[in-house]
Amino acid sequence: MSTLTKTQKVTGVAAAVSAALAGYTTTQAQLEEIVVTATKKTENLQDIAGNVQAITESDLKKAQVIGMEDYAKLIPSMSYVNYLPGTGKVYFRGIADDNGTFISEESSALYIDEQPVTQAGMAVDVRMVDIARIEALAGPQGSLYGSSAQSGAIRIITNKPDPSGFEASVDMTLRASATSPRNEDSWDISGMVNVPISDNFAIRAVGFTAEDGGYVDVVEGVSARFGLNKNTDFNPLVVREDVNTFKSTGGRIFARWDNESGYVQAGLSAQNNSADGYNYFDQSVGDLQRVSFYDEPRDDDWTQLSLTVEHDLGFAKLISATSYFDRDVYYVNDRTTYSMYFGTFCYYYG
Repeated sequence: MSTLTKTQKVTGVAAAVSAALAGYTTTQAQLEEIVVTATKKTENLQDIAGNVQAITESDLKKAQVIGMEDYAKLIPSMSYVNYLPGTGKVYFRGIADDNGTFISEESSALYIDEQPVTQAGMAVDVRMVDIARIEALAGPQGSLYGSSAQSGAIRIITNKPDPSGFEASVDMTLRASATSPRNEDSWDISGMVNVPISDNFAIRAVGFTAEDGGYVDVVEGVSARFGLNKNTDFNPLVVREDVNTFKSTGGRIFARWDNESGYVQAGLSAQNNSADGYNYFDQSVGDLQRVSFYDEPRDDDWTQLSLTVEHDLGFAKLISATSYFDRDVYYVNDRTTYSMYFGTFCYYYG
């Protein structure tokens, strides 16, 4: 990501210098206008007094952003830690809460469009398919974003139906992993269609399926580590390669009706993330390896329903945002080898 950004900057400077030396052209570069809704109203990003950073759809595509771990690298004030997509925590300006997964409230809020989806230790990782922009607000945002926004907030803004014209696209990506010694491949397939039904009514649908290649192996071993435990267990039934291979499938459908006084918009979004194991490993066992005694699957399934109504009252605009979010997460963590030595449930490191 950073290499790409640096290359763009150098190219831009070189192009500007070349143009100036070649012809002293009078054409001036035009700054792209970025419109955001971070303050609950539509504004030019440059007119907002607060610390707001917006990553546009074109920037997301150029940087090949897939999920939260990728776009966190593009936001200087934001930090992100996880051991599998959907298990992360978001921090702004280094302000951290308790690292215990379910012990404390988050210090940073997460929104999908107008709905808060913040959950302690389990930040929803939306696949970056047909996303209009990401807005990052650093600093306390409690007045506009309520609970869990003491250090900042993230808003993921999806593309909405456009009645002005038909649009469709299909994207297919194949990526080779530099992390895995076996060079396990990752792939993405997504499609989008925007269909105008009339001059003021349109439907937009998005679907995707993806697989991120794994790189952590579960190897043979016993629970008697460091000579501390004589009651050993053996694990041949759970030995496997690339145990953290990650799969994601989902889609969205929106319908929007524009009228003289505003609009009515309804949407349905769903996503399933699954993996047979986590990203952590034990360096004392081997590079990108660990010893486990039980399978550690994780299945993360969520659905979002939304209804947004905007009506112009003349002296003000009335906006109603109603939403429903349901999330089911099933997971298993195996601490057989490590918890017995420390007297608590501790994580692998890696």
